[in-house]
Amino acid sequence: MATTKKPPAEANGVAMEDSGVMTLAEAAAFLRVSDEGLRNDAESGHVPARKMAGKWRFVKSTLLQWL
Repeated sequence: MATTKKPPAEANGVAMEDSGVMTLAEAAAFLRVSDEGLRNDAESGHVPARKMAGKWRFVKSTLLQWL
């Protein structure tokens, strides 16, 4: 059986570390809050976020402006 190898993030021209897009866990750590609390605030629209493919994503610069 052949395995499919994912291309590195850089293949799209943007390295993940430099993209400014954070996962729920990364954003919670950045804001120093719990994952569950941030998820609740994102779901209620209190924190700027987008749900993509069933997972929350946060833009660091947008969070800084929001703060």
